[in-house]
Amino acid sequence: MNSRFWAWLAALLLAVAVNLANAQDESPEQVAEAYGAALKTSGMSGATEFMHPDELERFRASLAPVLAIEPGLGEEVRKGIFGPEMTAASMSAMSAETFMKGCLGFADKQMKATNTELVSMEIIGSVPEGEITHLVTRGEVRAGAMTLTSMEVMSLKHYGKTWRLLLSGKIEGMAEMIKAQIQAHAPPAAAPQKNPE
Repeated sequence: MNSRFWAWLAALLLAVAVNLANAQDESPEQVAEAYGAALKTSGMSGATEFMHPDELERFRASLAPVLAIEPGLGEEVRKGIFGPEMTAASMSAMSAETFMKGCLGFADKQMKATNTELVSMEIIGSVPEGEITHLVTRGEVRAGAMTLTSMEVMSLKHYGKTWRLLLSGKIEGMAEMIKAQIQAHAPPAAAPQKNPE
């Protein structure tokens, strides 16, 4: 066989290898690093594009019903997060991603008001568990003149050719705290009316 054939075959194999490499899944670590970079540049609201779709729906299902309660604290909190013109119907029509982005955007404003920002996030190790991978991370957060270091576990679930984040305990805790406060201040439900005999 002549050298032109071998050159052609080598080029073909190289093209196949490149395509196979491009078709490989992103690793959980790559997704986590991109997530950390998004947090630094876009704040917490930048996290939504890295969330697993099921988790976005779970977050909305947990919080949206209490934000629709009106009149009362639910209405007040809803308008504080999404703006004074936001009705319960408009909020219910939002996509799960838009809903969560709005809630985390509100948290971003609180962080900016207290001069709090993520300085760095380092992945220390990983623990696979079925279709979920848990990453142990060390993060530095600056609050004013103070820098705090904390260890966190970030859980990711396989999704298509990539990985997406599961809700962290902190985000779930924030949603539950808001939910509990609104429910505690909700007006009592109207007593069911009896049919006249």
